[in-house]
Amino acid sequence: MKKIFIIAIVLVSISQSFAIVKLPAIFSDNMVLQQDETIRIWGWADPGEKIEVKLYKQKVSTIAKPDSSWQVDFKPVKSGKTYELIVKGNNKLRVKNILAGEVWVCGGQSNMRWHIENSDGAEEALEYADYPKIRLFTVKPQASSLLQKDCKGEWIVVEPNHKELARFSAVGYYFGRQLHRKLGMPVGLIDNSWGGTPVEAWMSDKAMNSNADFKFYLDQRDKWVANSDMNREKFEQDKLKLWRVIEKQAKENGETPPKKPRTPNSLRPQRYASYLYNGMVYPISNFTIKGAIWYQGESNSGKPQFYQSMFETMIADWRKAWNHGNFPFYFTQLSWNKTDPIDEPGKSKYAVIREAQLQSLKIINTGMVVTTDIGEVNNIHPRNKLDVGLRLARWALKNDYGFSDMEISGPIYKSMKIDGDEIIISFDENTKALKVKHWGLMQIAIAGEDRKFVWANYKIRGNKLVVWSDEIENPIAVRYAWADVPIGANLYGSNGLPASPFRTDKGDE
Repeated sequence: MKKIFIIAIVLVSISQSFAIVKLPAIFSDNMVLQQDETIRIWGWADPGEKIEVKLYKQKVSTIAKPDSSWQVDFKPVKSGKTYELIVKGNNKLRVKNILAGEVWVCGGQSNMRWHIENSDGAEEALEYADYPKIRLFTVKPQASSLLQKDCKGEWIVVEPNHKELARFSAVGYYFGRQLHRKLGMPVGLIDNSWGGTPVEAWMSDKAMNSNADFKFYLDQRDKWVANSDMNREKFEQDKLKLWRVIEKQAKENGETPPKKPRTPNSLRPQRYASYLYNGMVYPISNFTIKGAIWYQGESNSGKPQFYQSMFETMIADWRKAWNHGNFPFYFTQLSWNKTDPIDEPGKSKYAVIREAQLQSLKIINTGMVVTTDIGEVNNIHPRNKLDVGLRLARWALKNDYGFSDMEISGPIYKSMKIDGDEIIISFDENTKALKVKHWGLMQIAIAGEDRKFVWANYKIRGNKLVVWSDEIENPIAVRYAWADVPIGANLYGSNGLPASPFRTDKGDE
């Protein structure tokens, strides 16, 4: 009898949970809706339940499907008003203080996730953050093997010294703040990032299965999942248990304890292929947006040769998920690795990632900002996030908001010509002139047929770079800023924006 009673309670509880009309977390007080686009509202209710949704003067009704889901579309709304969303079924929901404006997703790993409070100029930025028309939503990190219907998070209004603002993406905030200042419109920013995550984690299973080259990552994921419980127990027993003993002894002796052992990738589900798409991208992909900005790639430096194809597939995958055409997708080329500068030209996995990002510019409606001039020695997380955000905003302002005179890019390599013992480098048509800042150009290298690169001499002829070395009689290739830490990469366009690293030869590294 007791068992039947418990089952009955559970069944009643489940029935009541479905009967309550629910909205996803992305629909909360203080939200921003994308202006001038069809507005999609969705949620869950009891199957067959009649749902009435009202947004300003528009009212739409629908019936919850057998799977409990429902969805309605509204005609575009304009910026300038404060809206309220009312949803009625067996219960009533009211979402208040809604604005219409420009909504951007901010995706990637730790350099996108990097908080304002940990960045240069944080104190001033937070003290003067009086922007009630900028709204922020942080998707709570969630890795999942299955597609999730919802995420966790809530919209906040930007106001001075707000503790949640301090923990928001610095790059995302500075990007959005610049748009708001230039446009005078409300801006909604969705931080959808997680530190230490590879690009494959942000792609759907379908996208991962679209290319045979990606099979390694799926096989790796399956192996990690199959062994995760066993490996986690072994890690905790062999590593953590021993570390805790050593830590205790060190503290008792007044010594500095050793660092806690790093959790292996196989025990970090946020690194599993598709797990972040399932848990963090899919739940918000129904929400109408203007575009996305992206800062990621560090976690793929182990196999940089696959990054370009995966990154380009991910962009297409996100655009398909949102079903909003080829929306703007602007990304940040990697800054510096956490290593020391090199004395001689050599191989660089980070440079290969940067090259992959450069090549991805061929995708329609994309843009890239270069950051080799604002890196920090031995720091994978440069604290200057302001310039990154401002450079990303340049792309949006010019391409999406009509600022036709906005400069968006420094010199981009186009072609080379061998002229005796010199190689003449030409750049894209937007490069009017070249200039070198600071102490001179220290990251230019040249090689002959033996492919042994040496540091080169250079001179500038208008918008062309002439490169040579007294050590090389018959040069065949030039590389610029081809290093994990390209200190001295001081080539700029006349517009003051840095040139992208490049090489004229090809290879894995």
